[in-house]
Amino acid sequence: MICKKKFFAIFLFFSWLQGDTRSPDVSEASQQKYDKVSSSDRIKDQFNSIVNQGKNVFNGGMNMLEGMGQGFGYVSSDYKYSYRVFNDAPSSVFVATEQLTEFLGASFRGELKNAIVLGPNANTGEALYNQQLYLTVFICGDTKNSALNQYQATPRNYLQKYGGIAGKLHLSGKGFWKVPAKIVNVIGDIGGVVGTDLGAVASGIIDIVQATTDAAKNAALSAFGIKTGKGQVSDALERYALLMKTIYPPAPKDDDKVYYYHAFARYNEKDQKLKMEAEYLDLAGTTSEFSGQFYNHSSKNIPLQFTKDGRPYTVTLEPETFNLLQSSRDIDYSIRPKEDDKGIGFQFYNGTVSAQNSIGFIPLSSQGIGNVISTQQDPKKMVKKDDLVVVGPKLYTYEVVDTSQGPAVGVQGLKIGNFDQPVSQNVRDINPAVCHLWFKDAKTAQAEMEKEQQAQNVPLDYNAVAFDIPEQVWINYKTADQVLQEKVPTGTVKDFYLIRPQIKEKEAWLYIVTVQTTDDAKAKKFLDRLSAGIIGTKAVYTDVTNDELDKKTVLSMKPNLNGFIEDLQGSDASGVTGAVVLADWFAPQGVGDGPFYYELDPGVLRVDQFANAIWYDSKFYTQDEKTGSLQLSVDVLKDLSTLLPQWIEQYKTNPDSAKAALKKYLQEKGNAGDPRDDQSNGIFVNAKLSPAQREFTLQGKNLLHTLVDGPISLKNYPIMRKAGTNWYTRTLGDKPENWPQ
Repeated sequence: MICKKKFFAIFLFFSWLQGDTRSPDVSEASQQKYDKVSSSDRIKDQFNSIVNQGKNVFNGGMNMLEGMGQGFGYVSSDYKYSYRVFNDAPSSVFVATEQLTEFLGASFRGELKNAIVLGPNANTGEALYNQQLYLTVFICGDTKNSALNQYQATPRNYLQKYGGIAGKLHLSGKGFWKVPAKIVNVIGDIGGVVGTDLGAVASGIIDIVQATTDAAKNAALSAFGIKTGKGQVSDALERYALLMKTIYPPAPKDDDKVYYYHAFARYNEKDQKLKMEAEYLDLAGTTSEFSGQFYNHSSKNIPLQFTKDGRPYTVTLEPETFNLLQSSRDIDYSIRPKEDDKGIGFQFYNGTVSAQNSIGFIPLSSQGIGNVISTQQDPKKMVKKDDLVVVGPKLYTYEVVDTSQGPAVGVQGLKIGNFDQPVSQNVRDINPAVCHLWFKDAKTAQAEMEKEQQAQNVPLDYNAVAFDIPEQVWINYKTADQVLQEKVPTGTVKDFYLIRPQIKEKEAWLYIVTVQTTDDAKAKKFLDRLSAGIIGTKAVYTDVTNDELDKKTVLSMKPNLNGFIEDLQGSDASGVTGAVVLADWFAPQGVGDGPFYYELDPGVLRVDQFANAIWYDSKFYTQDEKTGSLQLSVDVLKDLSTLLPQWIEQYKTNPDSAKAALKKYLQEKGNAGDPRDDQSNGIFVNAKLSPAQREFTLQGKNLLHTLVDGPISLKNYPIMRKAGTNWYTRTLGDKPENWPQ
């Protein structure tokens, strides 16, 4: 019984000394205070947990021995810690891992295990995975060096500043630098990227880490004090620490998850300058997706250049606005580059876009930090690395601020509380809206019409046929950030991208316009006047009121002149007649960035109207069985539906040839008089002659002339234009079923 009591007491003692599992990430001062807390204070804090821990006394002898080992500084090999550091600061940071020893509840500084110079726009990859506990993570930077804490003006400046140094320090291929022992004047090399004083500390620590023998390590430790004048390594690290976090063994052990840290440079209003910071993000993952907001906290309009889906864009960040940008759906590396160090990122300007007006370039790497969720549903099981799934990128915040030297750019943190939240009325979506316009040709449209009629089991309708009108179709969109005027060929799908209007503009209109001219200069003048509101102010609205809407109006097409614009009067007029066949309204924020699908049918040629102007011979009419009225034979309409488009096309290039073809048609099918009257010849002098020999009477000649260039003729053919279709109202962004591949 005595032995059992001793066993019980010893186990409680060492379980009690095991200590807290992890410390929070804290500032330099508070972390030092935490690390230097007396063992008596810690014992006092842990006393209240003895009763709870006593419940586990009989869990087994192995747990007891393991607890004893941890209490005196031994941690078994299955207590590991993996972490990854991302650097979004404009200069390098120094990352160091210091192993600790726990004894009687107090932490003792131990051996430096890793030391990495982490360049801008880089991360440590897997270099800091599976670190033996206990340990302290240090992320160090020179917060007072204003020359380093400014983002470079262009991608080339980053290469000039860091490219040569990377070669000397040996770029690992993972975005960070390791220092070969043979390099001479290492202090100067590292100082160029982390600051002179911190460079001396970093190079001295790297010498210590790289020492392979006790003698070499002692020599490096002695040299460290001489080089830096800082004395102890731990004191030097703390002096430059942006973040220091002490990690204790987790419970349970075998934790293979990866914990994320982030360095950045944010504007400090108190110091009136950019200041390097670092934050602990807990569990996260990596992703090629991007989500960002650009907060213009300055008093200036700031042009921003970026690339999305391989296309460059320039937008204006208005003062005191938040501007949102995200990756496109289902497109890998939509905004981020597929490879690092390719000069892809965000370029900011003060005023006009020019090299001398650049105020900063913030590069993007191929991988960013993403949010994760666990797929592990069993609360009794430990969440493992493979249970974590990335569910989208974290929100990156880029800030523009006023300084005494002019606007400057910075990056805010990713953790809640470390970035500004947008105000709803000052938010703009700067994602380019992806748009597609299908301008059908007559052949395709006619085939669809006939297919639909067959599906409805009705006779084919030859009263109207699809027709390619000889006029231009243009896309017209104009805002302060974008002017888009593009011609759309018949039978093509035109892909285009729209930047939403600035907040001060409130709205912008996309117009799909037909213009009756072949002169591009005149067409563009027409479009400019339309965008400026000089013409067409009522072109996109109907004149039909609610009182006029009845069942007949709603269920049937009603011919009208809505959308038609004549810009013919005045010295500044374009001299062009056109029509707005489709319009869409865009606001600074909307339903997203698309895709938006628009469809425009060709014109419809009214064959029946042209046929009604012809005096056909009576044998080409049939009597309707229900009404008793005479109707033109379907065969005649079918034949005319093929011939009329040919004559119209022929008339454009050779009017006389088209007139001759129409004359021949009238000779064959024109009114030959009353068959009951031998003296009746209709429109012919002598209808009894063969069609080729028939001569027209004066009345017949007038008919031929009218059909060539009269109100309804080859020159002025009866055409109907349908309004375009905005498919978003039906498919909510999904591709329509009939859309061409």
